[in-house]
Amino acid sequence: MKRAKYILSFLVLALVITSYQVYQRGYFTVLNLERIERIKSKTAQSLLSEKEFTLLDIREGYEFDVSHIKGAVRFDESVIDNLDKEKPLMLYCTMGLRSNKLAKRLQKEGFKSIYELKSGLIGWSNSELPMVNSNNEVTKEVHVYNRYFKPFLRKGTPVF
Repeated sequence: MKRAKYILSFLVLALVITSYQVYQRGYFTVLNLERIERIKSKTAQSLLSEKEFTLLDIREGYEFDVSHIKGAVRFDESVIDNLDKEKPLMLYCTMGLRSNKLAKRLQKEGFKSIYELKSGLIGWSNSELPMVNSNNEVTKEVHVYNRYFKPFLRKGTPVF
């Protein structure tokens, strides 16, 4: 019985450590640390003001129309052909899963410098950073998938 408690404690600790690493490094890039840097919203804002990036929004068109970071280009497959592999990329989606998956793919395709917004546009909105809609007007609306994702958006107006 004592042995079972030790094994269970070890398994819980391993699960906690693994979960933290997935949060820090991303689901798709947890074991791949070479050229993808996951950053927080405030860090992203600072970097965008200091350096020239290609800012890619990985979400669907209807999500992009609701709100996006000013200067972002909505991603589709044809965009990849026109990107400079030497120029830094910054990727984001709603919460960070789709952008993390694309970041891994672009790294494999030879892009040298990839930054990914850790908590996506929801994190950007929660940090009260500016967003614009398809008419280039400032907005507080964020497209979340459905009502289950609404609690993640603490600052802003959810749209689904």
